[in-house]
Amino acid sequence: MKMEPLSLKTALDLVWWRNDCRETLRTPGFTTEAQQVEFHREVNKPDGNIYYWEFSESAEVIAVGGLVNIDWHNRTAEISLLVSPRHRQKGIGKEVAQCILTEAFYNMNIVRLYGEVYDCGAVTFWKEIFPKASWSESPHLKYWAGSYHGSQYFWIDQEDLWTTGASSG
Repeated sequence: MKMEPLSLKTALDLVWWRNDCRETLRTPGFTTEAQQVEFHREVNKPDGNIYYWEFSESAEVIAVGGLVNIDWHNRTAEISLLVSPRHRQKGIGKEVAQCILTEAFYNMNIVRLYGEVYDCGAVTFWKEIFPKASWSESPHLKYWAGSYHGSQYFWIDQEDLWTTGASSG
């Protein structure tokens, strides 16, 4: 699997990917081309708070993900991941998440990763990625398809990496 900085072409493809699974989105914006162009401008700015990568196999982008809301002072970041609709349910998300963990903890010296997932989204996926992470729940937070769904917030510290089953690559 090849990991490269997010290209503008892939950022524009994300409009389709994101609109395909809107119930899972933590950030409901970025569903138009103009929003994705602006997001791409923010990605990988020197000393910025967003680092995003595209992951490809055989020259096809299969997933994107990275770190957002990076707080360099406290060494924390939110993990973000989106797998191409054609490649979901194939274990790719787990592999990409491990790449992001490695980048965050070993190359960027982040000490805590966190994330949020909704009960109408991929809770099971994230619990498999972080089986020993700390979790908290906020009921009735996400409104989707006429109903309110709970939000699951999780976090894991760099020192806990070895107890989660994750590896450094």
